[in-house]
Amino acid sequence: MIAPNGMVVHYFGPVDGRRHDSYLLHESGVFNRLTGLTRRGIDYQMYGDSAYPMHRNLLSPIPRIHAPTGSIGAELNRRMSVVRTCTSEWWYQITTNTFQALDFPRWQRMWLTVPALQYSVGMILVNCRTCLQGGNRITHFFNSQPTDIETYLSGGF
Repeated sequence: MIAPNGMVVHYFGPVDGRRHDSYLLHESGVFNRLTGLTRRGIDYQMYGDSAYPMHRNLLSPIPRIHAPTGSIGAELNRRMSVVRTCTSEWWYQITTNTFQALDFPRWQRMWLTVPALQYSVGMILVNCRTCLQGGNRITHFFNSQPTDIETYLSGGF
């Protein structure tokens, strides 16, 4: 889960790629982390795709039958789709540009490398870099600031 401050705040894996998104969502425990998490009296929520189940901490696109072309619902879906794509795609790009070995399957040797561990370490280091540089492409998109490095390394976000 990527926050508007440009940092990964929840990571779960590795998981077999054949698993459905809703399985990953359930097994990750992200709902347990979101439940009760509030800021200024407003519950934290995340935005996912329509494959996810309904939950008070999860927003999904409005079904097309309820959001015909040209409606407010269709416009909301369009704008939120851009946000979801920006955060996930841009974060992957930032991570793999920083650590190019994470994006090359030929460098991942069965029994010789541990890709899940390498990717986890890469994400932590990219989060640290985001803190130290004062942001990344995602923070600029959301007009936000990352946390400082001391807060991040002590478990805050």
